[in-house]
Amino acid sequence: MMTEREYCDDYVSNQSEEYEREVPVGNILLRDVDSLPDAGSGSLSCSIDRLHTPSDIGRERLVECKKEPTFQALGQLLIYTYLRRRDRELIWDKYNRRDGGWEAKTDISRFDSHVYKTDKRYHVKPLIENINQILVIGEVDSSDSLLLSTCLDFGIQVEHRTSGTWRELSAEIFQTKSTDRLRLTSEWLQTNSRSTLDSSAEEKLWDNASDRFEGGRVFKEVPVGSTLYQDRPESHRADVMVRAKDHWFIVEVKKSTNESAMTDFQQAFGQATSYANLFAREWGIPSDHVAPVVIQDPLALLGGVYRQDRYGEDYHTMRDAAFADSSEPFILGSPQTFAK
Repeated sequence: MMTEREYCDDYVSNQSEEYEREVPVGNILLRDVDSLPDAGSGSLSCSIDRLHTPSDIGRERLVECKKEPTFQALGQLLIYTYLRRRDRELIWDKYNRRDGGWEAKTDISRFDSHVYKTDKRYHVKPLIENINQILVIGEVDSSDSLLLSTCLDFGIQVEHRTSGTWRELSAEIFQTKSTDRLRLTSEWLQTNSRSTLDSSAEEKLWDNASDRFEGGRVFKEVPVGSTLYQDRPESHRADVMVRAKDHWFIVEVKKSTNESAMTDFQQAFGQATSYANLFAREWGIPSDHVAPVVIQDPLALLGGVYRQDRYGEDYHTMRDAAFADSSEPFILGSPQTFAK
C-alpha cells in the first residue's frame, strides 16, 4: 500500500499547478498572539501537506493526504483554512509597517510561502479570499460514507485513487435510506444511548463541564448516521447530546496528554463538526438548531489560540457561531501552558 506521502506526490504530479510541500501553518499566529518562539516546531507545529499558493491572486488550494478518511483530516482542513488566512493577514500587518518589503531571505524564512520576490525585494502575496480544500485518500470503502458525506456537505473536494487514476468523489456514491425516516423521540434516544461514556476519564471531564448545559436533557454515546446509512448501524457514536428545548449540542469529549493534545484536538474538531452535520441531516433538524462542541483537557495550545483569535474567548459569540455554522465548534477547556 502507498504511504500518505506517496499519495500526495502522485496526486500533485497529475495536476497542472505547482505545489509546495509541508507548509507551516499557524506558526505566525502562535508567535504573534502567544509569543512562542518555537511555535513552528515539535508538538506545537502544524503543516499543510501540499499547497498551491500563487503570487498574483488570493486563491489557494490546500491539500491533506491520508491513506483513508479520518476525522483528524477533516479537523485539519477546517482548522488550517482559518489559520492560513490569519497568518497572511498578520504578515500584511508587518508588511504595511515596512517600506517596500524585505530584502534578505532570512527576513522571510518563517513565512516564505506568503511572499514573492520581485525587484530584489520580497513582497507579501494578496490577502486570501478563497481556499479550495482537498482531501486526498486511497480507495473508498462503504464504511467511509458518514465522514465523506460530511466533507462534501462542507464543500471539501475529495479525491480518491481507483485503478491507478485520481477521481473526484461525487455525492451520488452514498446510498441513504428512504426519506421516510423514524421520528426522533426521547424514547429512541434513551433506547439507543448508554448510561455513561466509554472512558471513565472523559465521563469525569464531562461531569466537570456539564454545568455549561444546565437544564438540557443529556444522552450519552448516541449513534449518528445509523438511520441514514443502512450498512453502518451504530458505527459512530457522539459522546454526548444535550437537548435544550428545540436546540441540540453535539459534544465530543477528549481527555488528553500534553503530547497527544494537538492530534486529539484535530480529531475532536472533525468528530464534533461531522456528527453535528450528520445529526441534522439524519433527522431533518434545521442546521442552525444544532451546534458542535469540543471539550478537551488540557485543551491544545493551538485550540486556545484559535478560540481567542476567532472569538475573543466570548462564550456567547462562540456559541452563536457554532449554531450558525456546523464547521465551527464551540470549544471548552483550559489550554496547555508552557514556560516561555
